[in-house]
Amino acid sequence: MTPEEKERFERIERIVEFLASNQAQITAASQDHDARIAENTKQIAQLTELTLKIGHIVEIQAHRMDELAQRMDGLAHSIDGLTHRMDELAESQRRTDERLNTLINVVERYYSNGKH
Repeated sequence: MTPEEKERFERIERIVEFLASNQAQITAASQDHDARIAENTKQIAQLTELTLKIGHIVEIQAHRMDELAQRMDGLAHSIDGLTHRMDELAESQRRTDERLNTLINVVERYYSNGKH
């Protein structure tokens, strides 16, 4: 082999070693990326599952809040009815007091006029 051929062979050998080294680094980096992608995919699946669970919980709570609001409306209606009945009772009591006072006045006048 001539010195030029030997030099050319050594240069090709260095290039092949360089390419082999680069290929090994690329393969290692690719495996690392694959592992990271797998881990990220797993985490995305967990987040998706958690998001669905949270959505379900929010849906249940919204349903409970609707039920509570309906009960509160019913309670407010009942309170309004009771308030109305209490107002009627107070008015009835006021009329009874007026009538009782009228009766007391009649009885007092009857006894104060000497008719006992």
